[in-house]
Amino acid sequence: MLELRRAADPDSPLVSVVLPCLDEAGSVGTVIREAFAALREAGLDGEVIVADNGSTDASAEIAEAAGARVVSAPVRGYGNAYHAGMAAARGQVLVMADADGTYPMQAIPELAYPVLYGTSDMVIGSRLMGAIGKKAMPWKHRYIGNPILTRLLNRFFNITVSDAHSGMRAIDARAYASLGLRTPGMEYASEMIVQAARAKLRVGEMPIPYHPRVGESKLQTWPDGWRHLKFLLLASPTWLYLIPGIFAFVLGLALVIPMTFGPVHLGPINLVLHPMLVGAVLTIIGWQMIQLGVLVRVCLPLPTGVTDRLSDFVNRRLTIERTLLGGAGVLGIGVLAGAAIAIKWATEGFGPLQEVRPGIAALVLCVLGAQTIFAAFLYAFFLPAYFGGDVAPGRIERDDQFVARPVLLTGRRAASAAVSVAENTGSRS
Repeated sequence: MLELRRAADPDSPLVSVVLPCLDEAGSVGTVIREAFAALREAGLDGEVIVADNGSTDASAEIAEAAGARVVSAPVRGYGNAYHAGMAAARGQVLVMADADGTYPMQAIPELAYPVLYGTSDMVIGSRLMGAIGKKAMPWKHRYIGNPILTRLLNRFFNITVSDAHSGMRAIDARAYASLGLRTPGMEYASEMIVQAARAKLRVGEMPIPYHPRVGESKLQTWPDGWRHLKFLLLASPTWLYLIPGIFAFVLGLALVIPMTFGPVHLGPINLVLHPMLVGAVLTIIGWQMIQLGVLVRVCLPLPTGVTDRLSDFVNRRLTIERTLLGGAGVLGIGVLAGAAIAIKWATEGFGPLQEVRPGIAALVLCVLGAQTIFAAFLYAFFLPAYFGGDVAPGRIERDDQFVARPVLLTGRRAASAAVSVAENTGSRS
């Protein structure tokens, strides 16, 4: 038999309903009263928190009059509003919804119960599984934007949800705190699901109706859609860099290698020179993308702290010396091939050069080798193992945009870091 989990603090409510609000005077009072009614009918002790995101109307006053606790979130943004609201919440379960009347407050208990009884860590109210009211969701959101972005999220992060951008959810307060969410805008909805998947939270879904909103929509189709897509790409360097890079690299090699020795005939199709040039470009671009993907995956880890086999392999096996040796080997082969072509050209009296295809292959090898050599030093610059356990002279510092960024130490700061590393190294010898 399932048992309702109680908060350690008896004065804390079981459920906190958090509503971001920006100029919703026409609906926020009704939404708050419906939320309290749903909690009361279900016998759940709860509170309603309105995160006022800089409203210029009477939204805050109406919310307070309806019994909600209003907190200020002065920096505009969907995510910023939730950061303020969630920080003020005291409940064991945090329920998210909007203050515009689009989400059914009657569904609050159904969303909260699986979390309260410990069968789920987060429950998403799926609009696409439920009934969407007429004119409640623009057709481009319902049939294009939401489905495409949801499928990308599912594919990138091995998740199975039907509505990744639903704004009505219930999540365990402790689980929420562990996710470390930080995005400021609409991409906050995607970030929560991605981080929940990485943290291996138990995520469920239930269908909910979706109603036409009261007042003017604050959603901006293209900017907000781009925010979601940008976050998904930044959070998945495998799909941003590695997979397309490997595809381009393999396709490029498939064109360059056979055509190095002469034209290729595939039935009526004759591949002479131009496809080889395309292959050379694809090979170089693909290798560059692979190197960037490895750099981001290994040297600039995302805030989750999740490691994988690629990171372990690079950190343990792919030393700077081995990478330099491999790059030098490829570069050397390219230089020797180019030298052979130059010698042949000289022995023939510097006349018309006929070794175009071997020359292209030699140049590709030289570029790949040089890229690998300089990439080896770039990786070493960011990996702490080469600097006595400290990330110097390039320090990794996280900002509010979810990704890590290197901050270079220059002048006296770089000298100080170098001295510190030398002292640490000397103390261990």
